[in-house]
Amino acid sequence: MIVHKDPDASVRAVVEHVLTVFTGTGSARQVVKTFAADRLTFPSRIRTGPRKGELIWGPLKHWQVLNVLHDPLYTGAFCYGRRKVERSPDGRTHIRLLPREQWDTLIQDHHEGYVTFARWETNQSTLAAQAASRGLERTATAPREVPALLQGLVICGRCGRRMTIAYHLRQGREVSDYRCMTHAIQNGGKVCQRIPGPGIEQAITTLLLDELTPLAVEADLKVTDRLAAQAAEADRLRSTHLQRTQHRADLAKRRYLAVDPDNRLVADSLEADWNAALREVAAARKDIERARIETEPVNEALREKLAHLAGDVHRL
Repeated sequence: MIVHKDPDASVRAVVEHVLTVFTGTGSARQVVKTFAADRLTFPSRIRTGPRKGELIWGPLKHWQVLNVLHDPLYTGAFCYGRRKVERSPDGRTHIRLLPREQWDTLIQDHHEGYVTFARWETNQSTLAAQAASRGLERTATAPREVPALLQGLVICGRCGRRMTIAYHLRQGREVSDYRCMTHAIQNGGKVCQRIPGPGIEQAITTLLLDELTPLAVEADLKVTDRLAAQAAEADRLRSTHLQRTQHRADLAKRRYLAVDPDNRLVADSLEADWNAALREVAAARKDIERARIETEPVNEALREKLAHLAGDVHRL
């Protein structure tokens, strides 16, 4: 079986951008939000019907990002047996993804890929860590808008279970307590241990602020530079989209001008196609102009101000 990258350069560029943004953010949802904020589209091919195989562009969906991240095909690997079809008692068919050790075939370096296999494995670990908050055996929890600083992060030093948070009023102020309640809830036993939150949270706050030095701010600025590079890549992709829409408009124009004017049924249809293509061109140009106005680089004055603030971060 011979596998090649898509011959369309714009398709390859968008797939690479998806992987680059995920590397920078570590979140599939953030990739979708970035594409939406940058007004970028994602390609897909029609699978059935008279237009089967035709390439279409539309908003990036979360499931499309996950497909790109999970599929080892994008690493240049060939695999078979990733999915298992199962039928439930009610007669419905379900497809279950199997762990890698249960795949029938895995051939690395089978064809040219977008990322290395090692990078793909790192992405799988990142996605698995994000999913760790699901189910009864969750190992991480999502933070909520509550005063506790260490919500979902404290592990009981006695039993190793994750501690929950309770709140009470102290001098009119809501303060936290970290409690290990699993044994008490499940077995009706005693609370494993209870730790007042203010002292721990103050110690963690001091530790974190001490780590925020000008060196850390410089690292943040490097991240800002990387985001600026991603913005430049997004601008290039928008320009490619404009070229693609302009080509379709030019093609629609030539078709309209080539038709017999007396054949009004065909001429009216081709004129409508041309007008629709022109609207797409206008929208693509507006997106480019709007994005270039909204994207402002970090200038030297702002860099110096951030570096200065690092030395006074406790008071700040």
